[in-house]
Amino acid sequence: MIPALLTTAPTPASGPQDLSPILVPSLILVAIILVAWGVLAAVRRRLRGADAQQAAGAFTLQELRQLRDEGTLSQEQFDRAKASVLGAGDESEGPNSA
Repeated sequence: MIPALLTTAPTPASGPQDLSPILVPSLILVAIILVAWGVLAAVRRRLRGADAQQAAGAFTLQELRQLRDEGTLSQEQFDRAKASVLGAGDESEGPNSA
């Protein structure tokens, strides 16, 4: 039975084959994949930038005051956090801000 299957297998056609029906759609598919990859990379870069900006300004003074008023933060903790927030703002202006 196995020899019968081997003898009935189609043999490749000899001579040049026309690859254009496969080549053009393949190139289009590769181009689409490359464009999609570029768009995804740009979106990821933008989202990471937004996350970094949100992390830098995690608390505002108003939020710290609210936490102090609710009793979540002690006055000492509030003072340290306030100094940290205000100090972070001073550092962002640069070394020659005076």
